[in-house]
Amino acid sequence: MRPRTFLAVAALLAFRAAADQPSPGSDPGLCEALRTINATGNKIWVTVYDLGKTRHLDYGWVEPCTVRVWRSGSYACGSYYYVRAEVKDYYLKKNVYDTTVQHNPQGLNYGSWVETLRRKGDNYYWEHGNTAGCTPNGINHCCGADYQDPQGYFHYDPPVYAPLHVDVTFKNELHVYVAMHIYTTWSDGNLKDDCVAPQSEKTWQMPGDFEYRMRAELHEKACNDGKTLATHVGIAKTDTKTAKALATIYRDPKSKYIEWKK
Repeated sequence: MRPRTFLAVAALLAFRAAADQPSPGSDPGLCEALRTINATGNKIWVTVYDLGKTRHLDYGWVEPCTVRVWRSGSYACGSYYYVRAEVKDYYLKKNVYDTTVQHNPQGLNYGSWVETLRRKGDNYYWEHGNTAGCTPNGINHCCGADYQDPQGYFHYDPPVYAPLHVDVTFKNELHVYVAMHIYTTWSDGNLKDDCVAPQSEKTWQMPGDFEYRMRAELHEKACNDGKTLATHVGIAKTDTKTAKALATIYRDPKSKYIEWKK
């Protein structure tokens, strides 16, 4: 084989090899394949037009967070086309947005073979190239941290139930004794009656509820000294994830009033 012929063949093979290596969000091929990436949570109807918008070269659905390759239009490097996206709501009953981009594929420039539909708030827009970072090889995973559910999507938040048991902690930061009485809106009488010494805390396991009412009776010498200095009522709210509730009573250093920490 002559040297010039060999170099020409080698160059052609290198050209084909480079073109046939799939980039993320692509497939092997050149300008003849137009790729649309739907980086939104909406299903879209794509229509590809010629430059004069007189012919429909390709059309069809593109699922959310996926890429679709179009070949029916016999696309050519250097030519101009228009790609339209009709963005649908969750039930596919109406368009929530309609946007068109001009497509102009260029040689081995993969970014010019791809158009990506993005969303910001209620605004949808096309970007040239694989700006969504689709992996692997254009199958799916084309939606990132900016993903939003389509319009009309119904969010169901399951009911939150109180834990079966809750560890209720009371912290006494005062310098007096506290006769603690714990109850709820549904309890018949107190769930717990106990004495908490000055500058100390106690934890009790209670039947599950979202919050607990706490009546703190202050005593100077002991909880049973027969002389209540004052009574303060507070609430301990349950953290349903940890099944714990906490209430703290203290004297505010500025106002000097006895308060419950929030």
